This record gives sequence, C-alpha cells and structure tokens, in this order.
Amino acid sequence: MTANTEPRIEDFVDIALLQRLQDSFAEAMGVAAVTVDREGKPVTTVSNFCRVCLMIRETDKGLARCQRCDAEGGRIALKRQAPFAYKCAGGLLDAAAPIIIDGQYLGCILCGQVIPVDAEEEFRQDIIARNVVLGLDPVELEKEVRAIPPLPRDRFQAAVEMLSLTANHIIEKGAANVAQARLL
Repeated sequence: MTANTEPRIEDFVDIALLQRLQDSFAEAMGVAAVTVDREGKPVTTVSNFCRVCLMIRETDKGLARCQRCDAEGGRIALKRQAPFAYKCAGGLLDAAAPIIIDGQYLGCILCGQVIPVDAEEEFRQDIIARNVVLGLDPVELEKEVRAIPPLPRDRFQAAVEMLSLTANHIIEKGAANVAQARLL
C-alpha cells in the first residue's frame, strides 16, 4: 500500500489463509462464499457456488449484474455497520459482512445463494424469471434451481454472523501485524 492508494484487503491479510477459511466455512455451513473489494470484484476464489450462480456469472450481463449487487450489499452492510441479508439480483438469499479496518471500508465477505425453507417455491419461481432473460437454457436453469437445497433462515443468519466474526478477526490481526511492522 502506498500513500496515494486506498488500502485493500490484500494489504492486511494473507489471501491464502482467508481462502482456506472461506472454503472451510462454505463447506461446513452449506452456503456459498466469496470475498470482494469495494467494487464487488472478487479477491478470493468463489467457494461452494451453486451451478445456477455459475451459469449466471458465465454471461457478461449476469456477471456485471452480480458484481453491482455484491458491491451494493457491501455498501448497505457498511452503512448498517453489521451483516446485511438481502435477495440478490439473481433471486437468491445472500448476505454481506463489511470488512472495515481503522474506519475504512475495504470490501465485504458475501455468503448465501440460499433458498429459504419458508418461501421455497416463491424463491425458485423468482430465480427462474430473473435469469431466463440472460439467455440461459430454461430447462437446464429450472433443473439447477430445483437442485438447490433449501435452508432455514435462522441457520443462514447464524452462518452469516459466524463468517463475519471470524473473517474480521483475521483481518484485524493482519492489520495489527502491519502496524507492528511499520513501528519496527
């Protein structure tokens, strides 16, 4: 990080360590996860993404829409100073946990791609309607949407809180290491 650039997540944390945490978390909790910068661009590789979201992101329009949505979710989480759950542009339940170091917003950790148990069919229909316009094969899209296992909202909220606490602890530790190195 130079004096003329804004701090980045990579300036404070070992991305390989963050990736391992994210991968393990996503697998254990049965959700997808990715860490993104202020603009919604990934700084980690996606973890446990469902086939529907991969299909959406394979289209230029879908990828741009997802990145705008990821960035907006992060900004709202920042404004609230807490994780924020929302329906993403693709129609799935997602959440953003802001990454803030020394009062500066660096990006967020996103998790989700969830269909809540209490609104399962409503979500499935909405996902199909929102994404068939991207030119995706409607038969394959519906098949993949139906393959997404529903998750109770309380389990999803617990996953979001756990990811937020763990990731921010790692990033704060990284920030402390950077500060200590500067003093030395």
